[in-house]
Amino acid sequence: MQRPGVDGPRRPSIDPSSTAVERATAGISLEVLYGFGSGKNLRDAVLFGDIAGQYLAQAVGRQLAFRHLLGEEVSFAAESCDVDAITACAASCSRSFLAVCQVCRPSRSQVSIYELGPVASNRPVQTLQELNGRDGPVGRITSVAFSSASRASGVPEDEASRLAVASMGYHAQIIVLDWRLNEIISRFVLQEELSRIDFNPLDSDMMSGSSLNSFDIFLMRDLPLAEDGEKEQLESKEMFKLQQLEELEEFAAVFTDHAWLAPANGRLALASEEADLSE
Repeated sequence: MQRPGVDGPRRPSIDPSSTAVERATAGISLEVLYGFGSGKNLRDAVLFGDIAGQYLAQAVGRQLAFRHLLGEEVSFAAESCDVDAITACAASCSRSFLAVCQVCRPSRSQVSIYELGPVASNRPVQTLQELNGRDGPVGRITSVAFSSASRASGVPEDEASRLAVASMGYHAQIIVLDWRLNEIISRFVLQEELSRIDFNPLDSDMMSGSSLNSFDIFLMRDLPLAEDGEKEQLESKEMFKLQQLEELEEFAAVFTDHAWLAPANGRLALASEEADLSE
């Protein structure tokens, strides 16, 4: 069975100052076409809002701006006056939906879902506000992701039907929701905050998460039906963490990001501050 992210040849690390990099980049030039400001500690502050790459969705303070690159037209989302800051953003793989995570007064988190593309609107089609955990309110959201697979553990499922958020603080956790129904599918209590979460593009019951000091794979499976007299579960699936891959221990790296490879083949890439890339 192929293990996510470890099967296949390992690429050697490259010293960014080496002549190998100079040879690899010979004949390649970059030109800055547009420059935009970005909020502090906000990952993915600017995202393409369509497959063609003609306009951007950009977090500007506590506002969300939609900027057309050709016509230079800018419009803003109709945000509530209770919004204090945008803390995370993510677009679905098809660029049909955009999730914007926000901190609102008084000290609560919410997620606004916007439609993109031909039916785009500056008003959210869904707002998820009741993001309470088992032990209290969900804290500041640090990462968000849409599912992209059309199957979950072999069962057909609509693409982008699931939304996962990772929060920080005393009640740090991953919460997976059916965002259209505003129903919690699964959750997992975290020991440290995650800077990136993502779904396996081949199976929406598998997720990945990374922080500066760790990388983990999470699986979801159906919970057994509650018997008579048992307390009904709020979630339909339980989430558990797979044992950490032994191959990662030799790196002892500070992880900066990770991504599932495209086209989807069950493999992913990890990036670290040491400029190593493990696949």
